[in-house]
Amino acid sequence: MAIFSTAGVVLLSVHDRIIAGVVFAISVTAIIVLLHLLVKARKRIAAQDEERLRLTDSFSLRDAFINASDDLIYLKDETLRYVIVNDALAKHIDMAPHDLIGVDDFAITDTARADWRRETDLEVLEGKRRVHRIVRFDGEVYTINKFPVSLPDGTTGVGAIIRDITEEERLRAENIKIEKRQKRLLDVIQQTEKEGKVPYQLVLESALDLTDSTGGFILLAQGNRYAHVASKGCDKTSECKTVFEAMLEDEPIKRLLLDKKQVVFDNRPDLSHAAMPITRFLAMPLLVSERVYAVVVLINKPNDYTRADQRQLTLLIRGAGGTIERERMLAMFARQRAYAFKTFDNVRDGIVSIRADRTLGYLNQTAESLLNVSSKDVLGKPWQTHIRVEDASTIEGFLKDPTPEWSLKTTLNFEKKTVPCTAHSVHNSDDDFVGITLIINA
Repeated sequence: MAIFSTAGVVLLSVHDRIIAGVVFAISVTAIIVLLHLLVKARKRIAAQDEERLRLTDSFSLRDAFINASDDLIYLKDETLRYVIVNDALAKHIDMAPHDLIGVDDFAITDTARADWRRETDLEVLEGKRRVHRIVRFDGEVYTINKFPVSLPDGTTGVGAIIRDITEEERLRAENIKIEKRQKRLLDVIQQTEKEGKVPYQLVLESALDLTDSTGGFILLAQGNRYAHVASKGCDKTSECKTVFEAMLEDEPIKRLLLDKKQVVFDNRPDLSHAAMPITRFLAMPLLVSERVYAVVVLINKPNDYTRADQRQLTLLIRGAGGTIERERMLAMFARQRAYAFKTFDNVRDGIVSIRADRTLGYLNQTAESLLNVSSKDVLGKPWQTHIRVEDASTIEGFLKDPTPEWSLKTTLNFEKKTVPCTAHSVHNSDDDFVGITLIINA
């Protein structure tokens, strides 16, 4: 029995050790598997964290990229709700960027503007094509570039890059107006120079074009008398005169026009006449000559007349009138110059003009005879080449450093003769030095 008992204990001990070994092996294996799973899970979590960081960086870069632009940038889903917007768009709409996400245009603006925005969105969405054009709304001007975008869920959205060019268009339109005004003014001046008189019909047509008026006329006024010189929009001179007389029946307008003190512009449909229906008008009296005024009347601009319209008229009339006045003054100067030279030629003394640049500017007949030269041969040449005076160095010093009211008595040497002469400084009306006059006592 003892033997069996001992054997049983031994067998039991072996069996326990076997079971313990198995349990240990399983435990080790389980620990190894668990550690492997933990390592794998940690790698997966690390990869997920890395992907999350990468996506976060990607979103940050995307936001930084689109927010760096002044253009209006957005992405809408297939229902045309905002998915992505940049700061410029949010500022333009005057909303926070996150408040725009998930809403459409009808939720953030009036129906007319929302319809206007949606029109090109639908053109892209339904046609699956890019749209690029200049669009206008309520005085605003934009260049739009919209295009279809494939979204992750398989649907198609609308991407857009939009630029506000309202200010650029305003400046461009202003430059076009300036160029048109300059061309019109140049045409008027050239025609005035060609005809020798103010081309009032061209002035009127230019004024109508520059102010977008549909009709008008010009009358020349001297005292209480008026003469019709140009018209457009009324068929007969008498019809234009009738309209103007209707204006003169209005006491405030009559006073302003006849006093030549102010410009009249107003919305006055009560002044309409069958020959020329009026919704608004601009009437300006502009001085043409010492006694004559041009009364310019422009009618029916689409909107109210402004100070800019007054400037257009003033430039046209004064440009033409200034050309006439300039030609008149040049002609008068030429006559006076010819008369002066004729007078100088009849003087017994010799007269020589030395310009500030030290060249000869004029010799009368007596001087030509004394010096035995011809004006056509010496004018524009250095004065000392043909004239020898005792105090030449003094005269030359004065030409280099002129002073007001300078004069010098000296002598002129020619053909072994010496004759007295006097040098005087010459200044213009602005007191600018222009040269020296030598008077030779023949």
